[in-house]
Formats: sequence, C-alpha cells, structure tokens
Amino acid sequence: MVIRRAREWVGSQPLLKLLAMIVGAGAVLGVLVPLLLVATQRWSVARARRVYPAPGRLVDVGGLRMHLACAGTVEPGEAIVVIDGDVAAFSLDWIAIQERLTSERLRSCLYDRAGYGWSDVAGGSRTAEQSALELHALLGASGEPGPYVIVGHGLGALNAQVYAARYPEETDGLVLLHPLTEVDLGEAYNRGWERRLDTYERMRGLTASGLLRVVRPFVRSARPPWAEDVPVEAREAYLALLLDRAFYETAIAEITGIAASLDQVDDALRGELPLEGLPLVVLTAARSAAPDADVYDLETVATGDDVVSAHRAIAALSVRGERRMLGQSGPRVQADAPDAVVAAVRDVVAMARVVSDE
Repeated sequence: MVIRRAREWVGSQPLLKLLAMIVGAGAVLGVLVPLLLVATQRWSVARARRVYPAPGRLVDVGGLRMHLACAGTVEPGEAIVVIDGDVAAFSLDWIAIQERLTSERLRSCLYDRAGYGWSDVAGGSRTAEQSALELHALLGASGEPGPYVIVGHGLGALNAQVYAARYPEETDGLVLLHPLTEVDLGEAYNRGWERRLDTYERMRGLTASGLLRVVRPFVRSARPPWAEDVPVEAREAYLALLLDRAFYETAIAEITGIAASLDQVDDALRGELPLEGLPLVVLTAARSAAPDADVYDLETVATGDDVVSAHRAIAALSVRGERRMLGQSGPRVQADAPDAVVAAVRDVVAMARVVSDE
C-alpha cells in the first residue's frame, strides 16, 4: 500500500520538480556526509587521547602543552638522556630503548615534538632552531635538572646539534644516530623526498576528512610495518595517534624545513672544533633508505661513502668525537641495532662523567 501510494505521488509530480528534488537531496547529502566525517574524525582524535592517555606528563611551555615521559634514576649532577626522534616519529617509537636505558640505571626522557603524539600543535616553522628552542623550554619547565646527553635520530640529530651549540652549559654529550646531512638533499634523493611529501599530503587529506577511518582496513599507511617494532602494550595507542591530521601536517612542515635546518646547523657550528671536547658518538647504519623510496617502502641500499664521510665530519666537530659503523642495521637503528644504540648512550654518559670530574 505504501509503495503504491509513493508511486502514485511520484507519478503526479512534474518531471522538473522531481529532478530538482533529487539534485537537492544529493547536494544536501554532499554537504552533510563530509561534515559528518570531519566531525567524527575530530571526535575520534579527542577520544583516542582519552582512551590512550599520555604515558608521561603534559608540561605547559608558554601555553604550549608538550608531552615528556621520563624514567629511571640519576645521581645528582649526572646527565639525563633526552631522545629526539626522526621525521614522523614520537615517544612511542622509543619505548623499548627507554626500557633498556632504565635497566642500565640511566634516567632518560622521551618527548613529542610539537604536533606529534600528545603534544599540542605549534605554529610557525618546524626547523632545528625552533625544535631546539622548544626542547630547551620544555626541559626548563619540567623540573628535570640536567645536564643532558641528547640522542638525536635522523632529523632529530639536526635538532640535537643546534641544542648543543646554543646551550653548551646544559649539554654533557651527543649521540647522533644516522644523522641527516647535506648528502640527503642531493639531486639523487629529490624523487624520494617528493614521494614522501606526496604520501603525507594524501594522508593529511584522508585524516582531515575522516575518510581514513572508513578506509583504514584497506590503507597500509594506516598500519605501517614498523608499528610492529612498538611494544604490544603501546601499539594500539601508536596506531590511533597516526590518524591525527596534525601528525602529517607536522611531518610535511619538517621535511620542507630540512634545508633551513641544515643551514642552521652550519651557522651554529662554525669554526674549528665548535663542540670542543664534548663527548660525541655518531652511529652510521650499514644500509640507508633507497634514494627514491617512499615513506612506506622498506627498500634499502648500502650506505654510500659520501654519507660515511659526512658522518665522519660530524664526529670531527669534537676532539672526543667518534664514528661507529652499524654492520647489521637499516635506518631505523632503534629497532635494528638497539644494543649498539644503548652502548653508545652508555659510553657517552660515562665519558661525560669523566669530563666533569677533570
């Protein structure tokens, strides 16, 4: 009966009126569905932070809340280890290393740069100078007394070098894990950076629109292969935080700022032996990401002599500088060579202790 009456009503309407109604309904749905997806995305991000609270604490840094997670003990005056990750990495990428450092009776702090993990988004540039400034403010507000041994991986190694140059009285040593250098911006690598930016742009659009939550089972970037390196108890939190638009906006800003960051490192470390006698270890992975590799490509190639030379030059910034080759590691050294990473940190802390006693 209902169907018959509906047919009669439709048959009684002028064709143009029916077409207008159909178009209007489509237009309404075309607006409502995207709005619903965006609203759901925002709610889901907020819910993820409630369901997966920060493992550390949120420290107010001039109105910017930054996540800092510290563990382990430290003797008065001994260095605290602070870890700064690569592009698109945050504190949960380093939990396993922190656990190892704690077992070594070292105190260490993981933090999320602004825009990653549980930290607020910050405006402005995402360069080494800005990151070093924010880290300095975070540590000052945190009550972690220092001095610090800064561990920097990839992009984080640029931040670490600027930090050591700007705040030498607070820096007891550096451990630089496969640091980015000018070599990585050479012409051979242009295609790889373009592909990474394209991927992050797509991910930003998908997360902003809420579509990624709909198509998540079919998008491998929503569950990257290295998520398996994150301890099981933190893995769901890690994957949930990857669905935040701010994560990809921050990664894009950091990549587009790499050239400026390298210039800032050069400016900060001018002259002969700019790091003087600072304990310093540079670790070079035996294999690097292929020059044209996308974010989620796991293809690697043997690390070139040009990269080795660039890392050797970084080690030469200090009379106590040393470069070590990691024979069995790819660029994700924290997962591929955790023993070597922990050993390097332990050695730099020990060297810093000797230097402070001199």
